[in-house]
Amino acid sequence: MRFLLKEIYKFLYKITHAKKYHHNRKRWPYVSIIRSENGEIVEFFYKKEKINIKPLSHYQNKYSGEVLLVATGPSINEINFKNKTTIPVFGVNGAYTLKEFLDFNFYIITDEHFFEHRPNIMLDVISNSNITLFIIIDVLTQIIDHCGGDNIKCTLVIIENYCSKIYKPKFKIEDINKDHFDSKTNFLSLNEKNIAFTTDIKNGIFAERTVIYWALQVISFLNYDKIYIAGLDMNNFDKPRFYENENDKIDTQLNDDFDGIISGFRLASDVFNKKNIEVINLSANSAVPDSIFKKSNYSKFFG
Repeated sequence: MRFLLKEIYKFLYKITHAKKYHHNRKRWPYVSIIRSENGEIVEFFYKKEKINIKPLSHYQNKYSGEVLLVATGPSINEINFKNKTTIPVFGVNGAYTLKEFLDFNFYIITDEHFFEHRPNIMLDVISNSNITLFIIIDVLTQIIDHCGGDNIKCTLVIIENYCSKIYKPKFKIEDINKDHFDSKTNFLSLNEKNIAFTTDIKNGIFAERTVIYWALQVISFLNYDKIYIAGLDMNNFDKPRFYENENDKIDTQLNDDFDGIISGFRLASDVFNKKNIEVINLSANSAVPDSIFKKSNYSKFFG
């Protein structure tokens, strides 16, 4: 009955709203939000229950110095984690399986299917009160449905796709009105008309087919100026992620999206160079060229 009701609501939303609003049909009427004057989401309600969140503006330019961003490529298995790092750690997806070796401060989930595939990892993340979790609403509602809002102990910060915001019309990057595009914080690729990057995520984040691209925009918003990235392999796509094995490996689209992702990283690198943000790729055999992110190895910096 509950499933049928959801389908009815989705159908009603679809026939009463223009196509550019259809990305919202799964959310209505369960999700309600309040935005501030600058456009960020400051209050969030799900099925009429208020869920505590922190506004993005609370984190803008709040930090400085170094941060370790942990991706999930197979090269993570080659790292000898001798000592816990003393700098903040930012995790994505299944990186939390390294909790024995790393104390995670920040986390980001943008894959709508991640909870379905890895509910135990997701439950561990939301149970950690020391974590600030940057999350899209479509994942958050799954968590609440299955775990209950009271079981979320981490700090929640809602992020959204710049081009498909909640209850706003969907559009393409190439259709952005340049007159209303802040060139100090938003950057368009000179070579790819559908790639952009922002250092002010209050109005959304530009998606580029990998959660790492989202994470880099969040980290620049937080104001860190030196980013180490572990596990950014972008190759060996037939191999399991470091926390998977051959029997529970989830398919990836990264191979098909590789060219676009590299173009996105190139734009991010250009932006970081302008902002004096240093990025070090700790995956020595990464397919991301050294001309984009300088390569090194984990043990050189963290023992």
